[in-house]
Order: sequence, then C-alpha cells, then structure tokens
Amino acid sequence: MSRLTLVSLAALSGVGLPEAAAATQADPLSVYARKGSVELGGAIGLNWTEYSFAAKIGPQLGYFMQENLELSMNATLVYESDKNQAGGRDVRRRGDVLLEPSYHFPLSPGRWLLAGLGVGVGFDRNNVDFEIGPHLGVNIQIGKNAVLTPAISVPFLFRGGEVVVGTNFLVGVSAAW
Repeated sequence: MSRLTLVSLAALSGVGLPEAAAATQADPLSVYARKGSVELGGAIGLNWTEYSFAAKIGPQLGYFMQENLELSMNATLVYESDKNQAGGRDVRRRGDVLLEPSYHFPLSPGRWLLAGLGVGVGFDRNNVDFEIGPHLGVNIQIGKNAVLTPAISVPFLFRGGEVVVGTNFLVGVSAAW
C-alpha cells in the first residue's frame, strides 16, 4: 500500500499518521471491534458516468474472533445499465456472497482502518464466478455501538479463463453488540 493511500485514509479518519501509529483502542464504552462482539449492517454504492450507471446494496454480518479481527459474510446485489451503440441500454443484474476476514487497525478513539480480503462466488443469469475482493476502508464511530464505513474494494472475478477487475466505492453503516 502506498504512503499516499495511507495519508488519504488517515486524513479521512481525522488523524495523522503519527497519531494513527500511537492509537491503541477505541472508546472504552464501545463494544465495536471487541472480541466476541457481533456486527450487523449493510452498504450501498453508486457509480455513474455519461454512459454507465451501477447501484449496489448489500447486508453484512460479522463476528470479532479476537480484538480487532473480524470474520464476516457479505452479500451484494448489483444493478448495472450501460448505453449501447444503438442508443438503448444494456441492463445486467448480478450478485455475490463473500466470506471476509478483516483487521480493524485502531487509529484513534472511535476510528479504525479496515483491511480485509473477501473470497466467495458471484453470479448473474448466465454465469457463476470465483471472486477475490481486497477491501480497504475507515470505520468511524457514530454512536456508542455504531460505525459509518466509507470503503473501496477491488474485486477480481475469475470466470471461464477470464479475469475481470472492478472497483467499488461503498458507504456502510453497522451496529455491534
């Protein structure tokens, strides 16, 4: 990971890199990222250009096996519409289910840098594919046990000898108990 990416994520979280390195844990009253806590939430994402539109939505369920170490299951439904050469639109619907171990690096009280790697399957009406999805984001505590998570993921889809690489910008909200 480049220093620019770390600086960008640290700036988004509201802390500098020296503070991030020194931070050790979140609000002592919060159960988020604590061993044994459960997280339930979801994420949405929109991408659009002059020629393309995509909407993504998906639930997430996670369990913190150790302090800051989570195993989660993420599902995503995607609607895509692209302008075709005839002036019409090509519409696709697809989904995926990923199992993702992630680590939540404490940056400062109430803020964590999220790094995860999801592995699972994707599907549409005609194809099933194997997916690997690196995931990077910042968890920002917005309540005693709730977090807001702006994130980016770069899924690699392996389908019939072909590799397709995507980019997802998502914003999630979740609660832990």
